[in-house]
Amino acid sequence: MGYDKNGNITSLTRKNSGGSNRESLGYTYAGNRLSRIPVPTTESVTTAALVTTLTAI
Repeated sequence: MGYDKNGNITSLTRKNSGGSNRESLGYTYAGNRLSRIPVPTTESVTTAALVTTLTAI
């Protein structure tokens, strides 16, 4: 896991049960506010889109 000077997570590597890397995620911030969240595809999603999606569920 990587952090920036404000203590925000900048990178995270998730592992599977066998200990191999499952996915490596990178987080993007605008100032000290999270602006993009990685998803396990080739695309990323904005926090506004995620909130809209979660609200609709």
